[in-house]
Amino acid sequence: EHDFHSIGKRIMLLNADRIRRENESDTILLAINDITDTERLRSELEGERDFAEKLIDSIREGILVLGSDLRVRYANESFYEHFKVCKNQTQGLFIWELDNGQWNIAELRTLLEQILPEQKSFDDYEIEQELATIGPRTMLLNARRLDHLDLILLAIRDITEQRQREVRQKALMGELQHRVKNI
Repeated sequence: EHDFHSIGKRIMLLNADRIRRENESDTILLAINDITDTERLRSELEGERDFAEKLIDSIREGILVLGSDLRVRYANESFYEHFKVCKNQTQGLFIWELDNGQWNIAELRTLLEQILPEQKSFDDYEIEQELATIGPRTMLLNARRLDHLDLILLAIRDITEQRQREVRQKALMGELQHRVKNI
């Protein structure tokens, strides 16, 4: 890295090799390659990746990034905390292998398999599942294709407590209506 008077700060890659020939003095072959733009782009890409990871980790819903083969490439911290699993129980596994096969849902698998080749997405796909780590859950799933990367972004919102509150509220309203009717 050098600040040149005429062209400014540049990053140069230097390669040198000594060439020896009989009856002549040694010659040094020097190859200079300007890699400033390449290094700038690499730095920008690293920054974008860091930004994306921090953004995904800041989301409170569980997020999975799936490869085209439906293996988990990345999961955010909310996913690990909520489903009480760790990285080695998640990353690299097929989605249907998660939680001892509890995510092996034929309709979900079909939906996910259609996202990349057919450029589809889905919203609010509801599943009710007994998960080994946290028990029975009702979840809403949203999935999007990440263009140009052959990746799927899967967001998982646990609505178990919300549904339980709705059932309790409905029961209370029924009881209230019954009492009002009796009065």
